[in-house]
Amino acid sequence: MSDNNDKHIESASLDEALEFIYKLIYSTSLPLKPDLLKENDKLSRIYDYLVELRGVVSAFSKGDFSPDIKIKGFLGGSLKNLQANLCHLIWQVEMVASGDFSQRVEFMGEFATAFNSMVVRLHRSLEDLRQQEELLTSFTENLKQEIAVRIKAEEALRLSEERYKALATLDPLTGQYNRRQFFHLAIAEFARIQRCKGIMSLCMLDVDMFKKFNDTYGHLNGDICLRHIAEISRASLRKMDIQGRYGGEEFIFIFPETDHDNGMLVAERLRSTLASTPVKLEDGKEVFVTASIGLTEVRGDNMNPDVEQALRDSIQAADDALYKAKADGRNRVVSSRDVKAA
Repeated sequence: MSDNNDKHIESASLDEALEFIYKLIYSTSLPLKPDLLKENDKLSRIYDYLVELRGVVSAFSKGDFSPDIKIKGFLGGSLKNLQANLCHLIWQVEMVASGDFSQRVEFMGEFATAFNSMVVRLHRSLEDLRQQEELLTSFTENLKQEIAVRIKAEEALRLSEERYKALATLDPLTGQYNRRQFFHLAIAEFARIQRCKGIMSLCMLDVDMFKKFNDTYGHLNGDICLRHIAEISRASLRKMDIQGRYGGEEFIFIFPETDHDNGMLVAERLRSTLASTPVKLEDGKEVFVTASIGLTEVRGDNMNPDVEQALRDSIQAADDALYKAKADGRNRVVSSRDVKAA
């Protein structure tokens, strides 16, 4: 009877131990080590083994491959081998990330095949990107060069248009407006003062004894003299004043918003500056020249309604005054009022 009881106790203890080991394997929490395992050395070693195994597997499941695996035997060796492979794989991934696409995994079966295929595809994709980048860089460089060429072409066209405009509107010798452009601007100004009942002065300038100057110093110096007259007038008059070369040694000016008396002052200042500023000839010699000026006032409230005819009438009036300035001894300013009075 005693033997049966002992066998029953041993059977119950074994069931309790197996139940505990079952929990140790399947339970999420670690059960406390029962006393019966402490009394059984083999069961106690199995417990310690499983606890160590749980810790390693738990760490691996969380991506921590650094645990020091102390268990021995087949499972311990297999885990150490897995740990080494995974650590090496991490290193290979880091190498691929740094640009080393020669890395290949020679273990882990299907994972190795997928990993190696991924590295190959990634390498090809990067090569394609590099080629596209090179093409884009080349295209960008070509585009920059094309833009530069276009900018140069546009600049050349702009300069060409400016030169064409200058040729079409400016006198090539003096840089003053040519006769055609002066008439175009003058008609616009006459129309303006007609609309607003404004006022202006128009004057004609002629270089005194210019034929004698040419005969004495030559036509080349005669051109220098005309450029000198143009430079003095540009420096002496306002930007709003309209300046033109009428022909030969004659120049014509319009002084907007300038009445007779102020026009006479401006014309006299111009004449005086010309008379006191020598012309520097080609050989360096300095020669003084004078000019005669005829001036007329134009009022919008009593001018001819035909602005072109009004312009012609004003030019004639200024020219008559210029003729009188020549007849009275040259180097002077004469108003059209003096011509009418005479």
